[in-house]
Amino acid sequence: MKQFTHINAATVEEAVSILREFKGTAKPIAGGTDLLGQMKDEILPEYPEAIVNIKAIADLDYIREEGGTLKIGALSRLEDIATNAAVKGRYTALAEAAHRAASPHIREMGTIGGNICQSNRCWYYWSPDNRFPCIRKGGRVCYAMVGENRDLHSVFGAVRVVSPPCSSNCPADIDIASYLSRIRDGELLEAARILLDFNPLAAITGRVCPHFCEGECNRGEFDEPISIRSIERFMGDYIVENAGEVIKPPEAESEKSVAIVGSGPGGLSAAYYLRRFGHRVTVFERMEKPGGWLTYGIAPYRLPKAIVRGQIKALEGSGIRLKLGVNIGKDTGIEELMEGFDAVLLACGAQRERAVGIDGEKLMMSGLEFLKGVNRGAREAPGRQVAVIGGGNSSLEVARILLRMGVKPVIVYRRSEAEMPAM
Repeated sequence: MKQFTHINAATVEEAVSILREFKGTAKPIAGGTDLLGQMKDEILPEYPEAIVNIKAIADLDYIREEGGTLKIGALSRLEDIATNAAVKGRYTALAEAAHRAASPHIREMGTIGGNICQSNRCWYYWSPDNRFPCIRKGGRVCYAMVGENRDLHSVFGAVRVVSPPCSSNCPADIDIASYLSRIRDGELLEAARILLDFNPLAAITGRVCPHFCEGECNRGEFDEPISIRSIERFMGDYIVENAGEVIKPPEAESEKSVAIVGSGPGGLSAAYYLRRFGHRVTVFERMEKPGGWLTYGIAPYRLPKAIVRGQIKALEGSGIRLKLGVNIGKDTGIEELMEGFDAVLLACGAQRERAVGIDGEKLMMSGLEFLKGVNRGAREAPGRQVAVIGGGNSSLEVARILLRMGVKPVIVYRRSEAEMPAM
């Protein structure tokens, strides 16, 4: 690192005066490390002759009301804001936000909403080839705040970002708070667009997902959790019904082509996002109907097949092509796909059940194969009294279908009823 002069300014006026004296060759700093990191790595075109520390300036940690306006100094601590009598009494939302924030300084809190978007700080913004169409590049999402790599973003100079508990416990990491706020404001179209940024199958997940989000919903601290899955189901149906407005063909074509093997939830989701980037997407499915286990592995009473068909039709509206009844590896080979497409994605799923490990297991009928047969029209009962091994969703679905067939199902589970995953 090259030599520089470090000056502790006593007042704002002194800091401004020093900066003017150096005529653009001095830089202010408020305790952050970004500027020093850049100097150390020699990535600045010109090095500052002086660093003016403004964190030492007194009286910048005030919290006061003037003329009906709350004024907060740049160096105020979040703890002081959260415990301030005026803030707690008349600005409760601010008090709660300050209490929940991880950073101890309001200056760093500003990083979450402000400096994180500066081009010299954000790794996502600098990522080549526009792989991340973030809000700074005309997109709708700040990936540094809600993306899967948000914790790594602090390595590149930004504050650690903590997601709301509901989003943290969502396997898809959906920005639940954002789309719920849009719904609250009556902006369903914008809420749909936010939801689609994370999950293109909301009409389906809104019916069958295990809704881990609700168990961690902050609202539960006051009365009861928000029924997030029910809202997602409503939004999913809204998206399907208004697919022409929210699921459109891309504005520009990339001239690239992608083959996806498998039309289950993984293949369909990948197809949607690849199509959004302008790629020509063709999905190959060996069964006569698309959807994978959405179509063949979930009982109709739990996931009506009309919902699956409507969801897939909505995705097709963006230009995704489906080729059904094509068995890759038999009707055509992977090598042929690789020759005909720029990229190939295998989304065949995990269709084999785990072995139970008991004698005579090979004589038993597979629960998933039973569900698959029922979804394809089979109505023949396997017996008058049937033991169903397991306590998950598939086991309960098998038992309920058997009951509808006039069979007496007996569920065999290794733990207690309260510990059954489906319960």
